[in-house]
Amino acid sequence: MIMVFICSSVLICSALDCELNVIGTITVDKLGTGNFTTIQGAIVSVLFNNNRWIRISIKPGIYIEGVRIDQHKPCILLEGKYYEHVNDGTLIILDNHQVDPSVYHQIVGDKASFRSCGFFSLQDTLWDQNGRHYFNQCYIQGAVDFIFGRGQSIYEGCIVNVTAQGLKPSNDLAMVVFKNANVVGNGLAYLGRAYGPYSRVIFVRSFLSQVVVPQGWDAWNYTGHEIKLHWTRSDTSKCVTWEKKISDSQLMDLTQISFID
Repeated sequence: MIMVFICSSVLICSALDCELNVIGTITVDKLGTGNFTTIQGAIVSVLFNNNRWIRISIKPGIYIEGVRIDQHKPCILLEGKYYEHVNDGTLIILDNHQVDPSVYHQIVGDKASFRSCGFFSLQDTLWDQNGRHYFNQCYIQGAVDFIFGRGQSIYEGCIVNVTAQGLKPSNDLAMVVFKNANVVGNGLAYLGRAYGPYSRVIFVRSFLSQVVVPQGWDAWNYTGHEIKLHWTRSDTSKCVTWEKKISDSQLMDLTQISFID
């Protein structure tokens, strides 16, 4: 399956703290007016272990290619324009974790930030696999289970639909947080289903349209292990019975930017 990854402005880095100044700009234009005609070609040209930001400016166009950012190239800024004008592309961000070579839309590296980006596909659109990630004002589209993984991530001000987040150890900090989200679409869907016995997803201060089924969540194969939640809708008569209100301090800890350091 091909995932559509389309950037308006996206920051990508590893756990290394990059110096603030951008030392240069590499231009990508498939029509040949830039330094490279492919995004991957521009990324390959970046030296290993760069510790200062390098901007790769991507001109509008359809780039049908796999984009792979190696863990030894931490300070790269991919900057595009108008994600609505681009239709295809794939992305892998790596660290030292094992990566599934058959999937081309996974985010594994630590400290990755996506701003005003569009992700389009049907199922398995965005594999938020591992690490701390921040998504701001993004659009993520899919039919079922299209945001999934065990990342420790915050999605703020994004337009999204359904999630399936999976954890194994109960003391794992990983959790997907949707803050000020806008849940829209056609048909009916759950907010999420438990992909593992310790799956954790939070929606806070978000608009839930009628696309969300009244039950809200599906425990799937892990009934009897549900984590309590607080469900605030005008009609809660049909929602899951294991709801529970958490404290304001708990909610604050889980939704502030400090949650992803």
